[in-house]
Amino acid sequence: MESKKEKINALITDCSNGTLSTNIEYKTMNARFDSKESLGKLSGGERSLVDLSLVLAMLKFSPAPLYILDEVDTALDISHTQRISNMLKTHFTSSQFIIVSLKDANVLFSTKFEEGISRNA
Repeated sequence: MESKKEKINALITDCSNGTLSTNIEYKTMNARFDSKESLGKLSGGERSLVDLSLVLAMLKFSPAPLYILDEVDTALDISHTQRISNMLKTHFTSSQFIIVSLKDANVLFSTKFEEGISRNA
């Protein structure tokens, strides 16, 4: 039985002209992370950066006016969080972002739950 990797490689090999039969254009990329063999062997922060890279590449390809990101920086240290923030400011100037984070931010909202009702704290 073929593995998933073999099936994907076969599909890519069969589509050597750059388009699939459904006329979807694609590009492939090989990435290595300090000689780690698979994404499963990456640290949480490294996986977060890979995930964010893929998501942001898709957002750049097909932009929207508003994005909501929930705790995407949880596994990142402060320097990577700041770099992601700066990248969003420079590369997505026509979009707005609502980013939920447990780290320091430029705008803070706080709510408290009293008697079954959420109120501003």
